[in-house]
Amino acid sequence: MRKRTPFKDFKFKVTGNIAVITKYIGKDTEVIIPIAYSKNNEFYVIVGIGHSAFADTPVTKVEIKPGGIRFINNYAFYNCKALSRLAIPKSVIHFAPKAFEGCFIRPEERMPKLSDLLAHDNIVVQCRDSPDEAIIETAYSVYAYLRAHWKGAKLIYSGTEEITAPQLLRKTTNHIPLVHVTPFEDMSEHRTFVIVGCKYADENVEKFGFKPKTIYEVIDGEINLTG
Repeated sequence: MRKRTPFKDFKFKVTGNIAVITKYIGKDTEVIIPIAYSKNNEFYVIVGIGHSAFADTPVTKVEIKPGGIRFINNYAFYNCKALSRLAIPKSVIHFAPKAFEGCFIRPEERMPKLSDLLAHDNIVVQCRDSPDEAIIETAYSVYAYLRAHWKGAKLIYSGTEEITAPQLLRKTTNHIPLVHVTPFEDMSEHRTFVIVGCKYADENVEKFGFKPKTIYEVIDGEINLTG
């Protein structure tokens, strides 16, 4: 297989600095999905595979590069009966129940369900203190998923120091609605927290003086309910 499938073989929906694959229009039956998409010298992280993106195509092998795709929507690979190899990394934190409807192959059931979050409202997606680019992008993919399903959500980080790195500042200023919240702010109205990049019990995540009713943790591409 080649290093990656050309960008021209996909159609994308771009929002801010992220992209979702909406259609595969290539002829190759072996596909490698890259981490990012570039157009006019701008780069977009590919975070999802959309509804029916590969439906009824003759693809036989699909490899998702780690670090990009976070979710796979319903019917994304509908009726791909020739699909015999599917490489899904841990960085994919959700695939919808009918993502592989009509296929003879199924991914391992170890994959977590981001859709579990949809049972909650007024959700806080909280990065660990002093988050790096990978953590911010993962947190944003969770936030974007919630907003796409009409869920109220807030994307935050805390700690004594705000982000100062120029590359991260550009992301958070232009595209990602990440807000710095001081340890003294009252967050008690929010009952569900999604902690990204560390465990809730770790010292490098602010507790805001109370314990949320429901706590999820997203670490190394895996989502777990911990409280």
